[in-house]
Amino acid sequence: MKTGYTETAIENLVYWAAAEEDLAESYGQMAQDSKNQARRDAFIRLQEDSKRNMVEISGLVEYLKGLDDARAKRIDLLKGLHS
Repeated sequence: MKTGYTETAIENLVYWAAAEEDLAESYGQMAQDSKNQARRDAFIRLQEDSKRNMVEISGLVEYLKGLDDARAKRIDLLKGLHS
């Protein structure tokens, strides 16, 4: 059993993760193109932050899926009580 709110939240997190992936790639390219060491270091830090965000967002998606599964099991259990 699915609910709209969980799917919507997961969908938005997936879009956010995709944006972070694009940012990480862009920051990496800017770091490679930069001739200034301080700017290169800043772009590398930004790239690393975006990569960490991608991992965290993926964890949130899995957590929400787990919550949704647990909710569905509770509903099934309650349905069984009324049979």
